[in-house]
Amino acid sequence: MRPLVNEEVNDSYSRYLSLYTIDAEMMDTARKDFLRYRSDGVVVKGNFDDDEWVLSNELKNYHFHFEIDGRKYSSKAGKWCGLNAAMFKLCLKSFVVMRLGEVVLGHLCAVCKDILDLSYMDSDEVSYGRNGSHVLEFLSALPGDSENRELVIESLDDDKNGQVWRKSKNRKLEEFSNYLRFDARLNDFWRSADEQKKTYYFPVFFWWKLTSILPLRPTEFLLTPKKCIRNEDGKYFISVRRTRNKKNRTKKQYKVKDDYELCEYMIPEELYKEIQAYNKKTGKTRKKENLTLLLPGPEAQTWYLSYQQMNYRLHKFLLLELGMDETAVNLGDTRHLAMINLMLSGGSPVICRELAGHEDIDISSNYYTNLSTVVESTVYEYCHSGDQRAVLDGKLYFPISLPDRKVRLSDGYCDYIPVEDGDISECLKNFSGQMRLGECHDCRHFYPDRQGMKLSIRNERKAAVDMSGEFLMQMIEAVRKGNGQTESIQAAMARLGKAGNDYAGVLFRQYMEEM
Repeated sequence: MRPLVNEEVNDSYSRYLSLYTIDAEMMDTARKDFLRYRSDGVVVKGNFDDDEWVLSNELKNYHFHFEIDGRKYSSKAGKWCGLNAAMFKLCLKSFVVMRLGEVVLGHLCAVCKDILDLSYMDSDEVSYGRNGSHVLEFLSALPGDSENRELVIESLDDDKNGQVWRKSKNRKLEEFSNYLRFDARLNDFWRSADEQKKTYYFPVFFWWKLTSILPLRPTEFLLTPKKCIRNEDGKYFISVRRTRNKKNRTKKQYKVKDDYELCEYMIPEELYKEIQAYNKKTGKTRKKENLTLLLPGPEAQTWYLSYQQMNYRLHKFLLLELGMDETAVNLGDTRHLAMINLMLSGGSPVICRELAGHEDIDISSNYYTNLSTVVESTVYEYCHSGDQRAVLDGKLYFPISLPDRKVRLSDGYCDYIPVEDGDISECLKNFSGQMRLGECHDCRHFYPDRQGMKLSIRNERKAAVDMSGEFLMQMIEAVRKGNGQTESIQAAMARLGKAGNDYAGVLFRQYMEEM
């Protein structure tokens, strides 16, 4: 029985959460569902009436605790909740079982803890926290009437409406150069490393090379199947597991084969050969249960390389092999980097679907609304590192050097020599329709004479990148709300790609002239 529906709004999207009424009928249903989840292997330890359950999604075990100190409860939540401790506990267990299949286990475990914490709070201590929407649902679904409980619910609702909250903090761009340096140092390390180190650090190498161009979540990457590559007519492909649980439209089964689907993408030949070599080197040490490409360490208790193990290996690589701070690069960063790289390269149908279909791309993040900073860091590193391979995305195009020959114009120079003979093909490419044809200030081939004009053009092109980034975010939001098409996202990305390259060209000239 689901008589109520609660809407959760998060930035640019909303979702509707079913709200059960926790009555005797629903508690009986919860007990039956619990037995079903236990027979399916989701519940690996505990009975419904126990104070601890252990649940598993085949990747990790989660411990759910329900023990309540009756005396403390009576002196705190018992005064406003309107239920005794035993009934509160029974309602919590029923609520958790009802949420199975709708909420991932890690999040559900956190929700359970937050609700359990209520049992030791006075009415004025309850606040809308990270899992406030679920706490509100639970309190609203409790049986019986309590005026004090209604006041707490009203207070929580006011807290929710009075604050602007996001799922995660905006990421900062100040350290973007770290990624460029990491890319360059990783390449240098890989060229000279011995086979033993290459085998041990292959997960780090593979993670960076794959997920900085393909926006995978860390767990999706770690579950890459053992037999993941194929070669067809000189083209190389990789199969990876992508979550099916997008936009909460699919009921979660807590089984890898049900909650993930295999998707195939084209990869460079170099990466294909590295994967092939890793498979060959680790073939003799593999066990039957090693169904993923990346092997866990010999001391590991999991059948796959876990997030914690991968994180440890990345930090060890940063500290011991590269001499970088262990926080300089994090596993979750590359999903955002892949988005940025694909945006600045003009996008593709694949990335359009990614942007339109996932709520966890925070479109208000500084990463996406200040893309000019990314361009600045990329060009600076390119010009000052002495290693042209240090450009992370490979999608911002630079000449080898400044041109020796240029065509003289009234207030500057043009590096497109055929214009001297009347060829205006490049002029037409840069004609926006807003200025008269022949106006060169908006053209990437134009070199102004005056310093003031150089600064003006630089500022204009910087603003054009950020405006294009904001426009792209608006198109993504429109598609998410059902008011647009993925084609509009692709067109916005093409506009951003051009703006990025135009700005990169101006910066490149400036840095090269200063050197």
